[in-house]
Amino acid sequence: MMIFLIIPVSCWWVTVASYIEQNTGTSGNGMFSDGFIGKAYSTGAIAAIFSPLLWGVVADRFVAAERIMAALQISAAVVLWQITGATSETAWWWLMLGYFFCFSPQLALANAVCFRHLEDLERTFPPIRAILTMSWVLGGWFVGYVAPLWFGHSVEATLWPLRFAIAFHVLAALACLVVPSTPPLAGGPTESQPVRGLRKFRFKSLKAVLGTELAIPVIAATLLAVSAQLYMNLAHVFLSDREVSGAVGHLSWGQVTEIGFVLLIPIALARMGFKWVLVFGSFCWFLRFVLLGFANDSLLWLYWPSILLHGICFSFTYLAIQIYAERVSPPESRASIQGVIVLLTSGVGALAGAQLTSVIQTKLMPSGQVYDWRGVWLTAAVLAAVPTVMMLFVRPVKKADGAAMKQDVASQLVVNKEGRNGIV
Repeated sequence: MMIFLIIPVSCWWVTVASYIEQNTGTSGNGMFSDGFIGKAYSTGAIAAIFSPLLWGVVADRFVAAERIMAALQISAAVVLWQITGATSETAWWWLMLGYFFCFSPQLALANAVCFRHLEDLERTFPPIRAILTMSWVLGGWFVGYVAPLWFGHSVEATLWPLRFAIAFHVLAALACLVVPSTPPLAGGPTESQPVRGLRKFRFKSLKAVLGTELAIPVIAATLLAVSAQLYMNLAHVFLSDREVSGAVGHLSWGQVTEIGFVLLIPIALARMGFKWVLVFGSFCWFLRFVLLGFANDSLLWLYWPSILLHGICFSFTYLAIQIYAERVSPPESRASIQGVIVLLTSGVGALAGAQLTSVIQTKLMPSGQVYDWRGVWLTAAVLAAVPTVMMLFVRPVKKADGAAMKQDVASQLVVNKEGRNGIV
């Protein structure tokens, strides 16, 4: 099931920005207006705030999780089919919002299925989580590398990635029906961590984050999410504008490095400590944007190290912050605090980043004119520099041994994966 779960969205989530860009203003069919890229991507952030909690409650109380997943996969396929025939940006926006209300709960529900049936989660879940990441990679490789062999040319900036995703959603729905049955538990809701954490979110949970030593790293992570959204939304447009073939396949190599650095983070935390891991991870976000800012003409190759920095950027910031929260938070409030972190980074931060994308597209990427890519990426670099400095003021905590770190990483992988909008 896991291998099919992310492939559909990875087929088109990165490339759709290029389709929108090539049909904006007087270009293509002229369906979209300047700034619509950010508006389109805001739908994922909006859905991530509400949809997992809603469907998590349904799975906890009324319907087996795997049946909900199958129904939502089919619903997502139907919505994508409607998107391919939409003729206005208003229809696109509402249909994309509907799509992500179907897709966003998939990760939380899949986690609930795993928690119910797997034993020794610290040992058995990380490999499954790695399969989930590889499913994103496979979707990107299929569209970027395999599809051109089939068609004889790139289809990344067309509607074909959405059509591929429809087929993969049907396969994912069938896969959901063959996993072990996971009905609601008798006597009350299940205790799957992501759903439990989000359900317990209250004002006091927000205060528990912003009123403690967690405030600096969590606020910094939220700011990083803003600049990270710029990368998610515009990296493919940038490579396509530079006429890089197989762009979505190239971008997927970032997730390959992510797998490696997730395995290395216990060693890094044990040797460097949380503070310097967070500083280094935030600096790598800054560095990748600077590299993209100067990736032009003879230096175009700089986009490759920028892509390959993704593993460090993700593991040494978002995953490390959630492990840090697990270490410094009282046991009775850890789940709710993790829910707040997910809400702030994948909800508030991602939504702000999507809105900023709209502004940047209007100001620095007007249709029919030469795009100011250096301005785009150096703006993102400035946004990443602020949290990098903030991380210098994170309170150090006692270094733990490698075995303890591995257990912390395993326990937080599921939380972090749920918190990403498909996020690369």
